[in-house]
Amino acid sequence: MLHHSSRESRSEPCGAKTRVDFGWPIGHKAINSQFPLRELLIMATEALELAKACAKAADEIQAENIRLWDLRGVSNLTDFMIVCSGSSMPHLRAIMRDVSAFVEEWTGENPINAEGKADSRWVVLDYINVMVHIMHDELRDYYGLEKLWGDAKEVVWKSETCSSKKA
Repeated sequence: MLHHSSRESRSEPCGAKTRVDFGWPIGHKAINSQFPLRELLIMATEALELAKACAKAADEIQAENIRLWDLRGVSNLTDFMIVCSGSSMPHLRAIMRDVSAFVEEWTGENPINAEGKADSRWVVLDYINVMVHIMHDELRDYYGLEKLWGDAKEVVWKSETCSSKKA
């Protein structure tokens, strides 16, 4: 697959040009659209911040093994994907409920769609540019999404100070 590696923006006031790497494949809807480069940068930043908010919300409810991947250039499905686990049906329900609630409170965003129920042991919250997979431990091991999206870059969403406080 051909990848769009960078685009040059308009000249900055000092005359320097800025190169931006989106990681989107050639032909991606954002590259061929009417959006100016500045709006594309804002959209990419907002998607990343939304993804981090989803991961932090999952962490607040003590979801397990939370991982965030940047899928731009790897998948046309979404830009960012979070996968987290729960160990019981009540835990999965709580993660689903609280991720939606916290993200709405923090960002004003609601999932466009929620697929599955806690009883199915796999729920997906779809925010369009961000997808949150909430899975029971056993299903997560069985389906191995980490291996499926092995070409994606993992995004660090948790600062070292936050990690060391929980330890």
